[in-house]
Amino acid sequence: MREAGTAAIVLPVAKWYTVHTASGFEGRVAEALKQRAAALGLEQDVLDAVVPGELPGYVLLHAHLTDRCSKMVKETPKVTGFVGGNSPTALSQDEVDQILKKSIENGIER
Repeated sequence: MREAGTAAIVLPVAKWYTVHTASGFEGRVAEALKQRAAALGLEQDVLDAVVPGELPGYVLLHAHLTDRCSKMVKETPKVTGFVGGNSPTALSQDEVDQILKKSIENGIER
């Protein structure tokens, strides 16, 4: 129960975004995103980071893309930016499901 006079924090809807990385560093970037989010108190913003096997040089990020979260991602070593540049383009859930299904079919684990 909320006390009178306190405001609820409303987060934007979590979406999947594609993050460009230096090729060969996808796994390290995915782990770094999770660790940096925890260290900066952004655990509620970064829900998951997945390396899709058939997309070298990319990490899929499931996040509430707040300004702080976006800045944290862009400042992560070996990240070159979002697909969509300054206006990151969200993937549909169907697109994410297809990418992950292909990765699993090819024997690549999350």
